[in-house]
Amino acid sequence: MTDSMMVCAEELQKAHERIAELEAERDTMPRAAIMAFARLMEQKLQTKDAHKGDWREESMGKRLRSMSDELEEVYDALNDDGSLLLELADLGLEAMMTADKVRPLCEHDGRGR
Repeated sequence: MTDSMMVCAEELQKAHERIAELEAERDTMPRAAIMAFARLMEQKLQTKDAHKGDWREESMGKRLRSMSDELEEVYDALNDDGSLLLELADLGLEAMMTADKVRPLCEHDGRGR
């Protein structure tokens, strides 16, 4: 095998390895719908940052009441297409904040699947 053929073979091997890496990354990338919803939640969270405290400092009861309140707001918005998506984003934020609060506990006791 000539030197140029060896270089080509090495480059081809590197290309195959990179393709495998990219395919593995693609399989773990969030779907477009998840990313769009996450962007909406982030926008809403940024507007609340100035006047809301740290959710990790809130009691679990407060977190669950907040989720329940947001669910009620989703029900109230069912007939209002203009606010339904925003209320769903609020509910998603409450769920994310609650998950963020309990994640360390779940990881500590082995239930953080």
